[in-house]
Amino acid sequence: NVPASAFSDLPSLKIINLAKNNITSVEPGAFDNSPNLQAIRLDTNKLMDIKGLFKNIPNLLWLNISGNNLEHLEYSNFPPRLQWLDLRSNQIRSLGSCLDLEKQLRLRNLDLSQNSLLEIGSSNLPDSIENLILSENQIHTILPYTFFRKPNLTRVDLSFNHLTKIDPNALRLSPDKTPPTEIFLGQNPLTCDCTMQWLQNMNMEI
Repeated sequence: NVPASAFSDLPSLKIINLAKNNITSVEPGAFDNSPNLQAIRLDTNKLMDIKGLFKNIPNLLWLNISGNNLEHLEYSNFPPRLQWLDLRSNQIRSLGSCLDLEKQLRLRNLDLSQNSLLEIGSSNLPDSIENLILSENQIHTILPYTFFRKPNLTRVDLSFNHLTKIDPNALRLSPDKTPPTEIFLGQNPLTCDCTMQWLQNMNMEI
């Protein structure tokens, strides 16, 4: 475990690597005395709760918490300036809403692959998002307008999920979006019938 006093004498730290240490818990406040932190690796541990760990690190840009035991993503757990977040290979089943934080969030790259997500909607994704990886989940539903008015979105990977049918508005993008967003849907059990004809007419990579 990582106690609250672990880095209290290291205020100039910019990078911390705690990967692959079988860490089960980090006490809230453990990073608070290192306000210059820009990158933290906590991947491949056994964390189940991260509440209160990162809120007081205003300069944090890069965070890897992949390969842990997290079950829910709550955007309020992260500092607004965070740009790169890796949460792959956890047990995440649900995503919190980011509507109340929309004007603050700067998140650009989000990796949620190899989790247990069932559904995705617009309120679960910040408008700042550029690269979104959702492959190898259990997603069967994409809500209408999930990716609409995400002006920076360039790539969405939805491959290896449980999608059988997709609402025509689920993948709708803003009409003035340039360059076009790449959306990857390979290795889904998509139903091939007239209700899905619209998908063949869209200019996207599948």
